[in-house]
Amino acid sequence: MNLLSLPPETIGQICDYIAADDLPSVYELALASKQSYAIAGRHRFPQVYLSIASREKLARDVKRWSRILQRMSTFTSVRHLVVRGKMPPTEDDRGQTRTLEEDTNHGCHEDELTCLSNYYAESINGVFNHVPEPQHDSWGPLRTLVSQLSGLCDITWSCETLFPPCLLEILHQSMPKCRLHIMAFRLPSLCYKADNPQNIDAYEYELATSPSISSILVPLNHQNDGGNLDYNGEAAIELANGLAPNLTNLHLVFEPSSAHWLDQTPPDRPPWRGFFLNRPSCKDDSFNGHLRDLSLCLPLDDTRQKAFSELRTLRLWGTSLKALSLNLLKKLTSYSFPVLESMALDFGHTRDENSIRLLDEAGGDFISSLPPLKSVRLSGTIRTKVFQATLEHHSKSLRKLSLISEKRVKDENSVTTDWLVQTRAACPNIQELHFTMFMTNGDDEKEIYKAIRGFSCLTTLKLLIICIGRPEERTSDDPNEHPRFFGNIEVNESLAETLFLVTLARQSSSLQRLDVEFHAMYNSSPGCYQSVHRRWRCIRMKDGVIVRPIGHIDQHKRKLF
Repeated sequence: MNLLSLPPETIGQICDYIAADDLPSVYELALASKQSYAIAGRHRFPQVYLSIASREKLARDVKRWSRILQRMSTFTSVRHLVVRGKMPPTEDDRGQTRTLEEDTNHGCHEDELTCLSNYYAESINGVFNHVPEPQHDSWGPLRTLVSQLSGLCDITWSCETLFPPCLLEILHQSMPKCRLHIMAFRLPSLCYKADNPQNIDAYEYELATSPSISSILVPLNHQNDGGNLDYNGEAAIELANGLAPNLTNLHLVFEPSSAHWLDQTPPDRPPWRGFFLNRPSCKDDSFNGHLRDLSLCLPLDDTRQKAFSELRTLRLWGTSLKALSLNLLKKLTSYSFPVLESMALDFGHTRDENSIRLLDEAGGDFISSLPPLKSVRLSGTIRTKVFQATLEHHSKSLRKLSLISEKRVKDENSVTTDWLVQTRAACPNIQELHFTMFMTNGDDEKEIYKAIRGFSCLTTLKLLIICIGRPEERTSDDPNEHPRFFGNIEVNESLAETLFLVTLARQSSSLQRLDVEFHAMYNSSPGCYQSVHRRWRCIRMKDGVIVRPIGHIDQHKRKLF
């Protein structure tokens, strides 16, 4: 039976199924006939991305998207709008603008919030040290576009600029079910001098308590460079305690200003007096919030234990500049997480062995205190006690395990064949495995592939493969040596497929998908790395393997590490 001979409703259902995992195949199907083009069209633009740098660019981009969506008759098919960047404070938009998109190192795409450094880079620290003036009169073109997206389900707002009133009005009046995710949540009126406390701005309070808000990421900066105290962290806890009725995802990121970024203890400051000075915040044990997803860097005094009663996902973050808070681990070990299913621990990176030992012990105790988990993601400096606690206390329930060690370093922190063998023996139900490995072209690398083949239930494998070139490997001082080095070791489509087939090994294997992210690094001088990477996805089909690129770093985006 020819696919195109099926009823349009059936073809539409097939497109829905394919689009969930392999959108490029839907694009190819759309080219088969006019009928399939019309049916698959709604999957061509499920997301609209806008990068804000100026008023002129915003108007131009909105006009372009409107023209595309109108031509394709797909206004109603857009489900997700993502807005990044910053609106300049003046009409003169010709200057360079620093944006979240430019400063964020997305790194591994397994889960953008698994590791703090993968989503919220340390280099963004300076962005939030000042409070930008709201530019509410600049969003007319975007308001027009949003009003036409009647099928919109989610808006992700990654702008430094405050979410504008005109868009909030549309959500409240016309799109009450659309979820708002603010990934740079900062209310300017909650930043003020210690001797000049003030009420929250009326619109900011309306925004903070809006039923549209579903997720917020709050940069915790207790005192910015201007000497203003920042109480957005305390406000976020109050919102989670029920003031924001539909807030389910809360991410609290400690981003201190340059004056005291090395201290884990915030400076002395008066306690927060609440959103309104004559209406103190509630301090009883009542909890009416519905948090499902929580991310923390540091312990918060006002985090009530009842706030965790409905929590499904917990993330604890360190950074490349600062290890995970030992106090946070110890405090949370005494808490109860009755329905927790997924946990991510990013231990950060430290060279201090005593700190590593203490974190390993505290991390092991914390993991042991949790109910059986379905998903565990460990990153940063991972050591034995944390790993063993994961296997001992969550082996039967575990379905997903991620072990992402520090890039550029192969030591006892690296995933070994022995770790994989232990995981395979202890966790018979593992369906998704993600870990870092180093390309050595030696027996240890071969043994890792053999160990992977022993996972009987594994359906998805994600590999972050590191290949490091060092100065002694250079054959000459030719300036073209670097490009040759990267060209020789870059993963291509054929090699990605070979890795999949080597891992598959037998027809009875349950493995259906391999995502391989390959980092090629050249150590040109001590502490200085140049890097390129490619990402490929291999999907197992009945008659073979489909291999697709899933992104790469362009030449102009290559970075020094």
